[in-house]
Amino acid sequence: NGPKGKLMVQGPRILVFAHDASLYGAAQSLLTLLTEIKKDNFAEILVILPHRGKMEEALSAEEINYKIIAVPRCFTWDHSKHIFQKLKHILKYKKSVWAKLPQLNAIIKDFKPNLIYSNTSIISIGSALAKQNNLPHVWHVREFGDLDYNFEYLPTRSKVIKQMRGSQHVIFVSKGLREHWYGNATGNSSVIYNGLVKENKTYPEKEYPSHGFRFGILGAIVPGKGQEVAIRAIAILAKIYPSVMLYLYGNLVDKEYHKKLQQLISDLKCGDNVVFKGFEEDQDLIYSNLDVLLNCSVMEGFGRTVIEAMQRGIPVVANASGGPLEIITHKE
Repeated sequence: NGPKGKLMVQGPRILVFAHDASLYGAAQSLLTLLTEIKKDNFAEILVILPHRGKMEEALSAEEINYKIIAVPRCFTWDHSKHIFQKLKHILKYKKSVWAKLPQLNAIIKDFKPNLIYSNTSIISIGSALAKQNNLPHVWHVREFGDLDYNFEYLPTRSKVIKQMRGSQHVIFVSKGLREHWYGNATGNSSVIYNGLVKENKTYPEKEYPSHGFRFGILGAIVPGKGQEVAIRAIAILAKIYPSVMLYLYGNLVDKEYHKKLQQLISDLKCGDNVVFKGFEEDQDLIYSNLDVLLNCSVMEGFGRTVIEAMQRGIPVVANASGGPLEIITHKE
């Protein structure tokens, strides 16, 4: 920070809109990208976080500048067919956008970015700001949106696609994802798989137990992540192998879904075989507790956990959809 709190920067400057301040896959991939950019002295970075969270701590640790501004996200989970309810969501979103524009334009005036970058499809305000200030905009799309998280885009999905096509470039993290958003068109887009930093360490070779296999599924507790499928599968296995375990790592985002899972566990009588572990930051701790990783997502945009598990020599069983189809060679 310079005099009167103004940012003093040199060289290329990137204004980054983060969709979330938690550290799930899309946010972790963004953090990896920003950390490597800073390490290479490629550009000055200023991140706009929508709220406080683990991402804030991680950015501070990497000495990456950020500001917390509650920018609106262009989706709702409310799929009400009532026209007045839809209009209410749209008007609330547009009102929130207009309310934040003066503050964000002041940041642009101070920071003087050369590029605006938006992480995931649910942040569209960066595109609007870029157009307003005649700046290039890059969009990084990491999810299907409707098929995986059941998002209803505001004002509509087609409007978001139009904004994407109006950006200088759109990065999709898998071929299946680009096809879902762009169809057969490829203009102003690239497919770039999420990268993981190659670590200078070796992981111990797994010694699989003769019984008591530990399966794990990582991700927020939401329907799109498919925890229900994993529980049903483990209930079947437990009848043959009573000591088998399923660990569910992730925050309880959808409380109603969590209640449904708890009832399912009770109905299937597999309570001794399923453990909700909550969110865990230490990846080595998570994977050291697993023998097999499950990815049961209905549609997975990429599948960062698939790569993380493979990196440690842990086999993966995944739903044949989206990113895993491009990452996994079946039965290898």
